[in-house]
Amino acid sequence: MAVELRVVAVGDVVPTLPLPAAPQLSRSVAAALAEIQRADLAFASLETAFTDAGEPWPKVVSYRSPPAIAADVAAMGFQVVSLANNQTMNYGRLGLAHTMSALDSHGVRHVGAGMTAHAAWSPCVIVRSGVRLGIVAFTCVAPPGWAAGDDHAGLAAVRVRTAYEVDARWEQEEPGIRPQVRTWLAEAELERIDAAVRDARRLCDVLLVSVHWGVGSTVERADYQTQVAHLLSDAGVDVVLGSHPPPLQGIEILGRTLVSYSQGTFIRQQPRPAALAAVYAAMPRVGYMMRLEVGPHGCASAAIIPTVLGEDDVSGVAPPDVADSVIQDVLVRSQLADRPSGRMGESLRISLGDSAAEREGT
Repeated sequence: MAVELRVVAVGDVVPTLPLPAAPQLSRSVAAALAEIQRADLAFASLETAFTDAGEPWPKVVSYRSPPAIAADVAAMGFQVVSLANNQTMNYGRLGLAHTMSALDSHGVRHVGAGMTAHAAWSPCVIVRSGVRLGIVAFTCVAPPGWAAGDDHAGLAAVRVRTAYEVDARWEQEEPGIRPQVRTWLAEAELERIDAAVRDARRLCDVLLVSVHWGVGSTVERADYQTQVAHLLSDAGVDVVLGSHPPPLQGIEILGRTLVSYSQGTFIRQQPRPAALAAVYAAMPRVGYMMRLEVGPHGCASAAIIPTVLGEDDVSGVAPPDVADSVIQDVLVRSQLADRPSGRMGESLRISLGDSAAEREGT
């Protein structure tokens, strides 16, 4: 397949401070931004509200960014962002409306939120070199009341169900043993995701889906992440871009679908409340950008480019020793059997079976 497009995707971005002028950027940050700006399409998960109005939502962590920072998101090179996460409505529906307006004013398109549920679940379709690239975003992680409805703004959000299972035999011998946590999506939620993705699939040649999911503090995947990943693969998604957990959770290939469970945090400038100082201190500072080569029949390959947060809490391209550690961590936590991959300098390239016959036959 002749490559038509280069797509670069990063994980969560939380910009609250102005981007320094180019001469003040470190070499590694400048290299990361150059990678983003060279892309035919650059995507991120935006985890903040651009507003200076409203009241904070009553939740554990609630912050916002000056609306002017939206200009920096555009200047960094991001053309599309997901708003489907657990932070963009920190200042309610008013804050969400301000966020969308700020992005619109700087030409940054957004998915995963809207003035109605239909708008929130609708894809963003962008045409580059004759290729229709679609992006859908939704979140499995959001406070109650944030989901968009037929008559009110909000996010493309689904509810995850949770149960705690204790083995009665072990509990008798080991009182206080930790229960196993089981998570899943009910059929109605799965049907909503499936319908949105299949509707989007008909509008584009290549489909990316951004999902905010998982437990933020762990490298272990929750049960429902596997359930949702398989659903997305069955619905014909080309690439799943997971976000929310700062720890990297590995990569999996399901049929023709590349699933990146978490890319870590690309910008982390949110305030650190004293009560959560230890939590933020324990968060990993590494992550990766994903460079995708796509064309009319799907995704041909993916390159993992390791990053590390700098002193200004903006990620730069990782130095060789850190990059090697990140790549090894990703490989350990990934299922890439029977798929060729290899090192390319300080990045990891993954080949995907992507012949036209395969793509057109599904």
